[in-house]
Order: sequence, then structure tokens, then C-alpha cells
Amino acid sequence: MLTAHIEIPKGGERRTYLSYDKTGYVDLGLIRSVIPVNDGVMPILYGFIVGTINHEEKGEHPEELDVLIYTSQLFKQGDVVPIEVMGLMRREDKDDKIIARVAGETEPHTWEDIPQVERDLITSFFGYKSKILSIENKDVALEVIRQSMI
Repeated sequence: MLTAHIEIPKGGERRTYLSYDKTGYVDLGLIRSVIPVNDGVMPILYGFIVGTINHEEKGEHPEELDVLIYTSQLFKQGDVVPIEVMGLMRREDKDDKIIARVAGETEPHTWEDIPQVERDLITSFFGYKSKILSIENKDVALEVIRQSMI
């Protein structure tokens, strides 16, 4: 089963990530200073898939695959959540986002099952800095995850 580590809970206003040595969180300030969409409030759970590396994203340190988790449950920073993959958001900058739901939840099954107004908000938010090229299906997302496992 795949698990995700939550870095920014839904409704969060600060850009935080788990440090590379995994000893604490780094706070990069308010989200709205970089993404003004939704007044800089995170519209969905945001984190990374444990045990992965995004080989496409270039940077000083290797980073895990990002994941957007759709759920009505409340989670906080640092929670580790079992997930079920629904799709993949491909971005121009190669910082793609896996789209998932909390494991055991019955809805939504796919990206298209998420209400349109919420999909529009999520794509506006995550497409603000880098154009979204496509939303791929579960099979494509699972193959990306398979290739990214460490």
C-alpha cells in the first residue's frame, strides 16, 4: 500500500516541506507570496509519496513525488496517510503531482468525479507557476510511481 506524508494540510497558508535530512520542517513563508490563487490557501492535502524520488524534477536535492490528496477528513502536517491513486497532473516544469484519495474512501474514483468547481480551483492553484499539460489516468500515474520507487 502507498503512503503519503502530509507537508501542507488543506487550508494551510504556509509553504512548508520536510527537511532533506527528515529532522523537521522548513518554512518558506506564506503561500500567497508565491501563489495568490485562493488567497494563497492550500485547496487540498499536499505532501509526498513515501519511498519515491521524482527523477524528472531537477534541483540540488532529490525530492519525492508530490501528491495531492482529495478527502473530507482532516489531517495535519506530519501525518502519514494510506492513499489510493486516481491520476497524475503533468506540469510543464516536470514537477508533476500524483492525484489520490485516502485509502478506503469510496469517492471519488477518478479526477473527473471531483466536482468541477474544486477541479478548477486545484488546477488554477497548481497551474499558476507552471502550466498544466494534462491530467493522466490512474494507470499512467501508477507507472510513474513504479518507476520512482527507491
